[in-house]
Amino acid sequence: MENNISNPSAFACASSEGHQAGMKLRDYFAAKALNGIHSNHEIWKDMSMDRGQKPFLEYIAENCYDMADAMLKAREK
Repeated sequence: MENNISNPSAFACASSEGHQAGMKLRDYFAAKALNGIHSNHEIWKDMSMDRGQKPFLEYIAENCYDMADAMLKAREK
């Protein structure tokens, strides 16, 4: 992830230490992307053929975080 992209908590809640805790927005976006990939068999099939030598599940996970990074960047426009 680029250092200049904001990655706030997705479900922020105050902790007893006074800081925000919770899942980061990048992880939330990546999970949503993964859900979309798993629910669409055509995308799943296309991704399985276009991964080169990378293990398939690692390729999917990296792709989801790439999508999450793009969503975080788009939020700042």
